[in-house]
Amino acid sequence: MKNGDIDFVIAWVDGNDLEWRKEKEKYEGKPYEGNSEARFRDWENLQYWFRAVEKYAPWVRKIHFVTWGHLPDWLNTSDPRLHIVKHTDYIPEEYLPTYSSHTIELNFHRIKGLSEKFVYFNDDMFLAKTVEPDDFFAKDIPCDTAALSVHCYALSRPIQLISIRDVGVINEHFDFKTSVKKNIHKWMSPKYGFTLLRTLALLGSPRYPGFYLGHAANSYLKSTYEKVWEKEYQILNETCMHRFREMTDVNQWVMKEWQLAEGNFIPRKASFSKAYFAGGGHPRETMDAAAHDIINHTHSMVCINDSDISQEDFQYCKSVINEALNFTLPNKSRFER
Repeated sequence: MKNGDIDFVIAWVDGNDLEWRKEKEKYEGKPYEGNSEARFRDWENLQYWFRAVEKYAPWVRKIHFVTWGHLPDWLNTSDPRLHIVKHTDYIPEEYLPTYSSHTIELNFHRIKGLSEKFVYFNDDMFLAKTVEPDDFFAKDIPCDTAALSVHCYALSRPIQLISIRDVGVINEHFDFKTSVKKNIHKWMSPKYGFTLLRTLALLGSPRYPGFYLGHAANSYLKSTYEKVWEKEYQILNETCMHRFREMTDVNQWVMKEWQLAEGNFIPRKASFSKAYFAGGGHPRETMDAAAHDIINHTHSMVCINDSDISQEDFQYCKSVINEALNFTLPNKSRFER
């Protein structure tokens, strides 16, 4: 397989679709942080994701656009490099309907025609400058930043339990010290910069304490998905049986962490991407900084993470980000009508 045979996968939901909302309401479970309305709020900037791909990654083989069934009115579905994938096209029937991103993400390997090498983007992750295939895969091996971290659980942050469950799976299959020692040159790469300090501080841990998760698009091998499903069918199946995200779930990060623990990765600088969190306490200042990043092409990728901020703050943040995206990507792409 050529190094350029790389697919992009992006999952999207139209939270304003009345049919989708009616169906969702029939199965609605108890709300918690991971199922908040902010997860479905429309920033009205998906077209810029496609423009960025066309401008900054024209080498991509195919884009798999994963959706419940709704599509943006402006999307040009006739483009041969675009593959529309409905949940019913690849997710096993027993898991449907689903409103859990975990179920949607954990079954990507079942997408018909998906390349062995693919990069998964949330719809809030944008390319911000030119990237090359070897930014994601080098010699057919996923590129990533390997660093340790601690997942600091709090009752008000139940989503952290998912990260703990992920690393629990890894610790069942990999001995921490043996795994890191075997790939010490990868774990201690100077490309990680100050992020490397996280690992150095936690090397005395008896097991993997957790993994640094940079909120960036992840490079995956389809064969990794298949392997983890074979080894850990029970917990993946239980997760996918949940129609909404649950605290006892695992998510797609378990695939990323498996590749890291296995040593099946090539070091990539931690500064490749940058995440901006609207819910960090100063949403307007944070999004101003994100807009500056986009306009100045500071990072190769930026993540604009929504949260339960006020409607007034949301409108400000959306306006600032979309103005920045339009400034750098003013022209329609081949994926727009």
